[in-house]
Amino acid sequence: GETNPIISIGIANIKTRKTRWLDLSASEEMYSPRMRWLERSQTESGKQELIVTRINRHQNRLELVRFDVKNSKGEIIWKDISTAWVNLTDDLFFLKDGSFITLSERSGYQHIYHFDKQGNLINAVTSGDWEVSGITAFDEKNGIVYLNGKKDSVIESNLYSVKLDGSDFKLLSDNLGSHRVMFSPSNSYYIDSFSSATLPLSYTLYDADGEVIRILSSTDTNQFEDYGFQETNFIQIPTTDDNTLLNAMITLPRDFDPNKKYPVIVYGYSGPGSQTVVNRQSRGLWDKYMNQEGYITFSIDPRGTGGRGTAFKYLAYKDIGKWIAHDQVEGAKYLSSLPYVDGNRIGIWGWSGGGYMTALCMTKGAPYFKVGVAVAPVTDFRLYDTIWTERYMGLLSENKAGYDSASILNYADKLQGKLLLIHGTGDDNVHPQNSIQLMDEFVKADKQADIMLYANRNHRIRGGNTTFHLWTKITNYFMDNL
Repeated sequence: GETNPIISIGIANIKTRKTRWLDLSASEEMYSPRMRWLERSQTESGKQELIVTRINRHQNRLELVRFDVKNSKGEIIWKDISTAWVNLTDDLFFLKDGSFITLSERSGYQHIYHFDKQGNLINAVTSGDWEVSGITAFDEKNGIVYLNGKKDSVIESNLYSVKLDGSDFKLLSDNLGSHRVMFSPSNSYYIDSFSSATLPLSYTLYDADGEVIRILSSTDTNQFEDYGFQETNFIQIPTTDDNTLLNAMITLPRDFDPNKKYPVIVYGYSGPGSQTVVNRQSRGLWDKYMNQEGYITFSIDPRGTGGRGTAFKYLAYKDIGKWIAHDQVEGAKYLSSLPYVDGNRIGIWGWSGGGYMTALCMTKGAPYFKVGVAVAPVTDFRLYDTIWTERYMGLLSENKAGYDSASILNYADKLQGKLLLIHGTGDDNVHPQNSIQLMDEFVKADKQADIMLYANRNHRIRGGNTTFHLWTKITNYFMDNL
């Protein structure tokens, strides 16, 4: 909530060694997180112009400002306004005539729009009750936009193409799952990095029409047969309050016996606009190892997460924790209703935002989780950076009640079960004071919790023997206490 640094943008002449400062005249604190040069063919009379993306501190208004380098004056050519927050995107493509395509959530779902050089809408390139994840490439010569999107499933990201006028929409992906695509400079070919819950990572070279040229790398799944890896099942769970369907995924243990009762380890992140429940290979082999050891693994995306439009996502606005603990508890209640789950042995863990989720569930969400491991958790958003926090929480001066509601420090006296906090003392993202202050509140409330500090390790907690030690610590904590 304190004053942010003032941003200035200068253009240095490498010949004269003089700097011209742009006129950023604005009546409020602004961020200028993106900028790009326009090609002279895209400007009037071949002027040298710079496009600056500018966002107000509340982050509910985004502006594209076109600067004439000669006079340093800026002209706002486009605005995007939200009732909560505006997504910052790198997906901005200018055409030779000065018009541009970019992303907006103005319809309630993120889609692609084409605007003229004054910022007037020409047409919506995509539309519907589904989200575009991003613009992968733009072939101006042929008037084709390539995009990753969720038209076929909220939990997938597939490749599509569409004409600039919105016609001829096509699915190019031949396997549904999670695709990350990189196009060649000519837009004639692309490399597709693909995986799903059942298919490991592969790399394939395609032409622009989606025809396979060559499989560059693939994994022989026969090598996994002896390990007994279990298939992940994707489900939807209705909430008990209003029957909202929450996306979830569950993986059963090796040699599963429906007549037995098993412990469960829940993993999540749960931050605004994020998704944990996705159809892809993820998080390495630790989950699979725990399945081999007799644990069910489970994840659920609460209200406020992504992929389902702004009405669902904006539920997190001004109180990030409101639905996180509530809906993770909904997941725990669902698990407890299953005949093969031991409802008294449900654990939960996460990293960073997932660490926040875990500590919140062990306190505000008690007593539904027996064990929690919170790695590098935020515990009070007063301690986190302004650009991330204020995007979702608003300003502290205007939303103290929301900050208080989201702070785990205020629920320390509600702790139940076994909780392990893990933090690197050199964390460059979430300051270790988050874990230290929470431990102090536990002491005041006479609550017992465990903490492991890794000296001089950053947010990723890596280096030397750290990774092996960390995962051994997490594994043993669940095995000893769950």
